[in-house]
Amino acid sequence: MYGLATIPIIRKLDGLCKQVWYADDSAAIGKIGQLHDWWNKLAAIGPAFGYFPNPSKTWLVTKQNHHDRATNIFAGSGVNVTPEGRPYLGAAIGSREYIAEYVNTKVQLWSSSINTLSNIAKSQPHAAYSAITHGLLSKWTYLSRVVPNLSHLLVPLDNTLRTKLIPAITGRPPPNSVECDLYALLARLSGLAITIPSKLADKELHHSLTVTSSLTDHILAQDNEYGYNIVRDQQLKKREVSKDNRNRQEDTASIHQQLPDGLQKAVELSKTKGASTWLTVLPLSEHGFTLHKSAFQDALALRYGWTPTRLPSKCNCGKNFNVEHALSCAKGGFPRNVKAQRNKRYHSIPSHGSMQ
Repeated sequence: MYGLATIPIIRKLDGLCKQVWYADDSAAIGKIGQLHDWWNKLAAIGPAFGYFPNPSKTWLVTKQNHHDRATNIFAGSGVNVTPEGRPYLGAAIGSREYIAEYVNTKVQLWSSSINTLSNIAKSQPHAAYSAITHGLLSKWTYLSRVVPNLSHLLVPLDNTLRTKLIPAITGRPPPNSVECDLYALLARLSGLAITIPSKLADKELHHSLTVTSSLTDHILAQDNEYGYNIVRDQQLKKREVSKDNRNRQEDTASIHQQLPDGLQKAVELSKTKGASTWLTVLPLSEHGFTLHKSAFQDALALRYGWTPTRLPSKCNCGKNFNVEHALSCAKGGFPRNVKAQRNKRYHSIPSHGSMQ
């Protein structure tokens, strides 16, 4: 509704320069004189529509060689002028140095958050895993979609994830490069969905540009109509991106071929339908979906064929204890419980004819 209310303002500003609006966040690009006229008209007509531009929160980003002229033209307007750059809708515009500084600040903040999650994972790995996959990961994914050429700036995130968070979640040493590629796969493809930020950045940007290209063209052309053809074109391009994501199964096969034989068999089993549901659901305690530290890390061990920690050396039956023996020992809890459940089910069936 707010967006509809701004349409009259937008149309009254048509022709002065190229503009784009997102809710109450207006922006424009053009020559300095054009931008000055656009700002003055916006400040003049905006209040009649309940839109009050705030010059102290408004920034004009110029090239270095036009900074002095822009400062003179906008003198007295209250608008801030900078040749460096400014944040914009979760991204950054301006000089390369400013964008790099902006991204580095974000990376430092996220690295600190990963360190915090790593400390949490020492006692609650399931909660930490859910926080990274359902929350924090989406932050650098979004930045990768709107800022070009930042893959090298995300390398510190790769290192923090590999050396801090993943070991804390799995209870194992830091993974090697092949294991990192495995963990970056989707859960249904035998991974943990903990992506490698620097490797994913270029692909995310490409997909974003592909899906939004039609809309971008119409914004640059300043078309006032958002026709069905644009929507249809975006839908087609989204299907292309989805198809490209499905083709990642080929990448999955190449990763699996680099794994040891035992791990290859384990990850193939983890790709079966429903085998990874426990990883993708939110750990809601009211539904019994939370796993304590030992249960979560033991489940990961069974998923990837690792030997769970803190196993006894001998079973009560006298044989050496391991995972295979635990699942087959007649004195163990698993076979005995299965047998008890089977007997309970059979005893609940009334006798009829030959059914005993």
